[in-house]
Amino acid sequence: LKANFFASRTGWRTLMARPELAVIVRSYIEYLASQSSVREEGQADPDVCEVPEQLFGGWVALARNMLHELTPAERQEIVYYFTVGSTNMDYRSMVMDGEVQLLVGGWQALSGLLDFLLLPGLCEWVETTEELDVLLPPPSGFTRGMAGLMKLAL
Repeated sequence: LKANFFASRTGWRTLMARPELAVIVRSYIEYLASQSSVREEGQADPDVCEVPEQLFGGWVALARNMLHELTPAERQEIVYYFTVGSTNMDYRSMVMDGEVQLLVGGWQALSGLLDFLLLPGLCEWVETTEELDVLLPPPSGFTRGMAGLMKLAL
């Protein structure tokens, strides 16, 4: 999940207050469902690059309506950023894997927003150390020591 969505307070509050956003979210969920639904034999898979007009048009209408209703000062306070990429920022990754990051700003940054709205419901969030230990048991002393040596070697 090496992605982030950032919005200014004005940008977030204004966007979340828009009634059109509910229609867009519904269209997006229908779009995702159509991609993963079971197909009959011989039926072609949907083109995932083909965005439904209701979804695309909904974003355009939302932005247009939002800008129309804001004062010039409020428009200046709207900021959106979306980042995707590899940001490990440790020396091994920088040297051996490469680090790549894409930054999208402005209205185009909203392209990643819907995934962020759905993400909390699609994930199992670990809340305690005990839950984490079940999913990822703590390493033994030997494993921890070997990992330390390997880190130094790399």
